[in-house]
Amino acid sequence: MNSDTSAGQPNSATSRAAMPATALELSSPRVRDIPIEVHAVLGKVKVSVSQLMSAKPGEPFWLDKHFGEPVELQVNGKRIGYGEIIADERDNIIGIRMISVESDL
Repeated sequence: MNSDTSAGQPNSATSRAAMPATALELSSPRVRDIPIEVHAVLGKVKVSVSQLMSAKPGEPFWLDKHFGEPVELQVNGKRIGYGEIIADERDNIIGIRMISVESDL
């Protein structure tokens, strides 16, 4: 008789496989330590190929955002929330302060 199931208990691999993915993710320190890249999308602009090809250095492309508007935060191309642009006390480094998180994460 297999000792893993003799007491009616599934082995740990079987019980982990039966757990929902979210429970597995939250229970594993290794999963929580996986680095991910968060992209802050400042805005978007649509231009034609000819506009792009004829652009000169210093020529602006105007985005669909205004100063002070929240920026979209993405992981793997999926929106995870919104943030606001912040700077350190000397305006040397910029960052993002999370202001909202998508509810279906």
